[in-house]
Amino acid sequence: MARFIIKIEASNIESDEKSFWDKLVPIVKDIVELKASGNELIVVTSDGHFVGKKQDNFQGDFEVEDHRYGIWRDRRLLREKICSVIGQPLLISRYVEIFGRYNHLVAQILLTRADLADQSRYESIRVMTINLLKHGIIPVFSENDVLLAGRFGFGDSDQLACMLAMAFQADKLVILSNIDGLFAKAPVVGSPQLVREVDDLDSILGTLCDEKDEVEKERIRSRIEAARMVTSFGIEMHIMNGTKERILINSFIEGIANGTVFRSHGVKLKQRKGWVALAAQSKGVIVVSTFLAEAINTRKPVSILLIGVEKVTGNFNKNDVVTVKDTDGKVLGRGEVRYSSDELIKLVQKRINGEKMEFFGSEVIHCDYFVIATP
Repeated sequence: MARFIIKIEASNIESDEKSFWDKLVPIVKDIVELKASGNELIVVTSDGHFVGKKQDNFQGDFEVEDHRYGIWRDRRLLREKICSVIGQPLLISRYVEIFGRYNHLVAQILLTRADLADQSRYESIRVMTINLLKHGIIPVFSENDVLLAGRFGFGDSDQLACMLAMAFQADKLVILSNIDGLFAKAPVVGSPQLVREVDDLDSILGTLCDEKDEVEKERIRSRIEAARMVTSFGIEMHIMNGTKERILINSFIEGIANGTVFRSHGVKLKQRKGWVALAAQSKGVIVVSTFLAEAINTRKPVSILLIGVEKVTGNFNKNDVVTVKDTDGKVLGRGEVRYSSDELIKLVQKRINGEKMEFFGSEVIHCDYFVIATP
């Protein structure tokens, strides 16, 4: 059994709404078949605004009444968010209807990255979703676009899919779009060649085709960063053409090579460490000694001890997540701290002043709650 995160991009599969609904039916059928084979499936879609803007009276620059403060001063952004809240119920209703043809229930979950950054909300979302999977219900995640502080973008939805893959310790993240995968430049002359497998993300960047379209360039950059994020924590990522019939079945049941696969090269994190690594917001910085930095760079489990803390910045409480850096400013990792910033600053100052203390060896961040940065 494997756990899949399937990201479906309506706006990149079809520019026409009706065509997208037609393409969605075989994708849903594939998901149902994958589930029947003993796998667990979680769907991510972020195209409420795509569906909303296709509705009558909401195409182009329709009239809006803006406000003179905050993000709503941008009328275009306000239009996008209005389209999103119109499109969300239409989008999920089609998922309910199509999955219902195969006697499957779906559950809609709207969230933002801020929900995942909050530990209690993160745990609540995770526990609820695990129980949905246990009862055979397919969760359909979408961004709560109206609550996003900025514009829509490929990076936002890709990062959401990555965070969910980490949160639920997925085995595979699959992005379904309208392209077959990543393409490399032809060696001499001829057509670009599909990259079937990527092991080294840094080496692949220079071999990819030069895209003239800025939107496509941004999409590829987003894909590369998404792959870097999830593969370093033991999750395999695939980019596939969602317009092709039986693409999921051919790839994951029949074993036919499709799209581009990014092989995982890290170790899966326990759910708590996954939250620390990707979802949690860092509230401050701890600078550690050269000796401790060298120990961290060996990539072996290590705790951050009080005796190795050189400097503390930011305002954080006990159990908040902080960033750990070396004296040159290089990020070494992130971890859940056992002291507030006020307490830690006082302890570090006492050590610097040479005051006798019995707990210089006490743990500021335990190794179980410290995630070393990816190289």
